[in-house]
Amino acid sequence: MGLIVRVMSFNIRTITARDYRHAWDLRKHLVIERVRAFDPDFLGMQECQEGEQEQFIRQQLPDYEFFGVRRGDDSRTGREMAPLLIRKSAFELLDGGTFWLSKTPEEQGSKLLGAVFPRTATWARLRSRVNPARTIFFFNTHFDYIPLILPQAAEILRERIHAITSGMPTVLTGDFNTPTGGGAYRRLTEAVDSRKDDSEFRLIDVSIDSGTTSGSPAGTIHKFGMLNRPLIIDWILASTQFTAVTALIDDYNDDGLYPSDHYPVIATLALP
Repeated sequence: MGLIVRVMSFNIRTITARDYRHAWDLRKHLVIERVRAFDPDFLGMQECQEGEQEQFIRQQLPDYEFFGVRRGDDSRTGREMAPLLIRKSAFELLDGGTFWLSKTPEEQGSKLLGAVFPRTATWARLRSRVNPARTIFFFNTHFDYIPLILPQAAEILRERIHAITSGMPTVLTGDFNTPTGGGAYRRLTEAVDSRKDDSEFRLIDVSIDSGTTSGSPAGTIHKFGMLNRPLIIDWILASTQFTAVTALIDDYNDDGLYPSDHYPVIATLALP
């Protein structure tokens, strides 16, 4: 039996940012509305801060398993996380973890030389409740914004995904802080030999694979509607076992009030 999996990547903008008319308390209901509008099975969030913001998300989305770890210490920036949210009625959480995009991935708060902040990737091994024979891995991340280190971060992430999944069906969401087509993007979408059966394991950009457009905006980071030419820095990638049915950017706003300074990316994937 085949599976249809609905995936969303959404940088919700941290609660501590001084956004004035786009402050978290004024737009947080729109974040929940956009999640409910698409109704994803897998939701990768970025810039969700441990504490009040995290608790709001948990309370408003009780039908999702929330799984995330803060990236650093108890400082304002250290309490940010990139959590996974998994629809409980659709998938069972079997296993999971968090690693850091550094030379010492298991060391909490570690970072690459030159990175501004520690950066994490959180993952889960999930079993379909519709077809228990199906297991899917789901990863979510938020890259640093220093361009020179991004290919290195992508290489670490790719190798860890390869080692954890052994070539099994995999979905990756994230804010990669770099446009598609660059060095980090190429590293993540290169083919690697699967250790399991020597076949090629590769992640594909679902927006390209689906053949659908990315919606009306040119990209995902828009700074609350202030950018005329936003870049696509938020992506959904999936292993080649999946076929992308649709992939779109949700550019909804409520009379100039935006849910975030990023548009969420949404995709419907099919697994035979």
